[in-house]
Amino acid sequence: MASVGEPSRSAPFDAIAAELRGMRLAAGDPSFGEITARIARLRGERGSSAWGARPGRVTVYDAFRDGRRRVDPELVADITLALGFPEREQDLRSMCVAAAGGRARSTARPDITLLEPAEVPEPLIGRAADLDHARDLLTRTAGPRRLLITGMPGVGKSAFALRLAEETAREAGAQVVRVSLRTASGDEGTEATDPAVLLRQLRDHVADMPRDRGLVVVLDDATDRAGLARFAMGLKPTTTLIATSRRRLADAMTTMDLPPLTTQAACELLARQIDAAGSPVQRDPGIVEAIAAHCGGLPLAVAVVAGQIAARPGWLLSDHLRRLEAIDGGLAPALEEVLDSLEHAPEHVLSLLAIHPGPLTAGEVAVSLRRDLTPEQVDAALGVLRLENLVHQEDSGTLVLHDVVRAVAADRAVDRFPASQRTREAQALASSLAQRLITAIGRAELTSPPDPVLEALFPPTAPEGSWEAQAVPPDPQGCRTWLAEHIALAVTTAQVAADEGLEQEVTALAASGMRYLLWRREPVDAYRIARTAMHHGAPQSRMYFTLETSGIAAALNLLDEADAMLATVAAEGDLAMRIEATAQRALNEMWKRHLPTGIEFARTALAEAQTAGLTVIRQSIASHLMRALVLSGDPRAALAVHEEVFGSIDAPGGYHGVVSTIALAEAHVELAETELALAALDAAQAMGDGGAFPAESAATLRHRLRALQGQDSSRELEAFGQGAANESLGVMAQVAQATTDRIAARSGAAVDLARRALAADPPENMNPFRVSANALAFALVLAEGGDPAGARAVAQQATRDAREHGVHLVAAYGDAVLGLCAALEGDPCAHELLRAVLDEDAASPLLRGWVAHHLDPTSPPAVMRALVVP
Repeated sequence: MASVGEPSRSAPFDAIAAELRGMRLAAGDPSFGEITARIARLRGERGSSAWGARPGRVTVYDAFRDGRRRVDPELVADITLALGFPEREQDLRSMCVAAAGGRARSTARPDITLLEPAEVPEPLIGRAADLDHARDLLTRTAGPRRLLITGMPGVGKSAFALRLAEETAREAGAQVVRVSLRTASGDEGTEATDPAVLLRQLRDHVADMPRDRGLVVVLDDATDRAGLARFAMGLKPTTTLIATSRRRLADAMTTMDLPPLTTQAACELLARQIDAAGSPVQRDPGIVEAIAAHCGGLPLAVAVVAGQIAARPGWLLSDHLRRLEAIDGGLAPALEEVLDSLEHAPEHVLSLLAIHPGPLTAGEVAVSLRRDLTPEQVDAALGVLRLENLVHQEDSGTLVLHDVVRAVAADRAVDRFPASQRTREAQALASSLAQRLITAIGRAELTSPPDPVLEALFPPTAPEGSWEAQAVPPDPQGCRTWLAEHIALAVTTAQVAADEGLEQEVTALAASGMRYLLWRREPVDAYRIARTAMHHGAPQSRMYFTLETSGIAAALNLLDEADAMLATVAAEGDLAMRIEATAQRALNEMWKRHLPTGIEFARTALAEAQTAGLTVIRQSIASHLMRALVLSGDPRAALAVHEEVFGSIDAPGGYHGVVSTIALAEAHVELAETELALAALDAAQAMGDGGAFPAESAATLRHRLRALQGQDSSRELEAFGQGAANESLGVMAQVAQATTDRIAARSGAAVDLARRALAADPPENMNPFRVSANALAFALVLAEGGDPAGARAVAQQATRDAREHGVHLVAAYGDAVLGLCAALEGDPCAHELLRAVLDEDAASPLLRGWVAHHLDPTSPPAVMRALVVP
């Protein structure tokens, strides 16, 4: 074995770090976070600019570690003051100046070590599949075996390469030689050893080996493609070369990207290292998993944490989880060395990617940085970041950072880029994105509820010929696809804009984003962006967004939060807002709590809207009230509301026209007026696309109309094709499919689907009446599929729930299902149960007809030939 050390160019800086460590220990060993906070206070008292007042915690930590080639004298001085040693400030400043003046270039001299493969090596946790892949790459070609392993700092490239080399050498009876180039730091002044010199040194080390023994060379820390290629060419063809590099050295040789460990593998590695250190800690699996997940699958981070645990034997594992600072013990230096080597443009791009949650593409980065970098410079910078394994680009174009890279880079960005610049970048992206969103929404031809207040908040569409106008597809379907791909970015960009105090940009993004999200029925993202605007949007828009957020919160079952918001609107809003708050309270009661109470609120809001002349609000209330009246068991009252509100309109259209006409069809169905129901559905369809909610309602009703008449309804199932993308619609698709199979006597498939659906939890945002109705539909499948007892248990609970919520029509159908179950079980009381349904006020003419014919099969056929729950 031979090892030659590198010249001690870092000694002056190491002395500074040693002084700082001594002062920190004398000051009571405060955490780096505490030191950072003290520096921020010191700088604030001196009147430092806002962006420079607080250094990054990683930057502060960096000043305490050995091996640095540079240091900020001002930071060192402030650390000295923060630790309580003002008398040492000038001494440390002088040391910094002297150290900076002593920089010199030098060659990093390698370590060359001969290794004997272990007979029974310790398992490399979580790398079995990666090792198989690496072996396949090594043996794939007939020529010399050459493989470059690349990956981000801390991912375990060196350990992986050594294990691969050991296994390869063991199979061939070869000798392993590790050549550590020691050039991965990227510090200025560090130059790689000339390949010719390196080859000579390697030959000297293996000169005494038997000539017939093969070699497996591990070349660690390669940094240069040309140098690696020259070194590989100088080896014998029979020598296997396994190189590692934190950079992607294009075309140098066959390359394998080593990914981070899975969370499960990281847990196993952490447990093994804790055991190896003899740490007497109680290991709760949940806490181990949380710590491993925090380490991001990086073996170096796991090793750092295991070391922290071993160093504090008196701590519980949960203590480490609460005080985990994995980057403070080894991972930060590995990343800092890479980041130090970046030029301005790549560092600038990385800082944006670290601060913005994403998902960002190269195009979005170029928009954000358009005042500082050209698109070509952005592309070149991203090429460098990909080369350094700091950024990964997915097939979709999305740029992805590892969580640890994001944390360290974001921390550094605080020091290197002023807040004004971050604000400018956020403003550029938010303004451009809002323009593109509203342009796409206009071209997508979305039919949504008319909302003059929201439309007044829309940003201007992109000017013709602008980049924003050209970035959006020209056709409706293309725009809908584009919106689906960019809406997540709108939500996160609104949050970034809020952090930067950009009220107008937050409002523009929220207004345009909500129009699409409400059309698509995406309540979670709609809640996020609306709530952001409620707190951080333009002051004149906040009351509107409070009202909108309350409705979305109710859809997500956050009812107490929704009530609090409505109380705010009722107290502070104008007349229209107060009426809308009453209407929203009605919806919350109708669909989430108690239907009759909601109907009373809706009637009050309807009268108030008529008095105030608020036509659009009145139509919105009426549409919901009609559906509620049908479900309460009073379809004729629903017809009366439609006549009162929409009867004077020759050709009602738009969103409320579509929704009210579908509600009209629902009323006609329960009145056993199928021809009128079909005519209403056709009229609604002719009005155009009303969005996901009307489309779901219309599809469900058409399917039910065919099913209840005993007709094949399989064609209507196509309308539920997008069910996989929407959880509630997905459940409705299951109901429709199970009902179709039941009517077609495919009982096996129907029962299997029903059991799976009943075993799953319903979507959180599904209305209680719909949950009950779905359960009754599945109960019918079980009953007719040979399990009437199981069906009865399901139907009893669903009927109780429907009656508790005041959904009396569904409860009446539930009683009919229970009567059918009793009949299939041979219960002599079955006829009595069914006759009781005829006495229920909420039983509709459609349901009464089915019950009457079931009791007397000789009577004329009913409109509903097969029992199908609404």
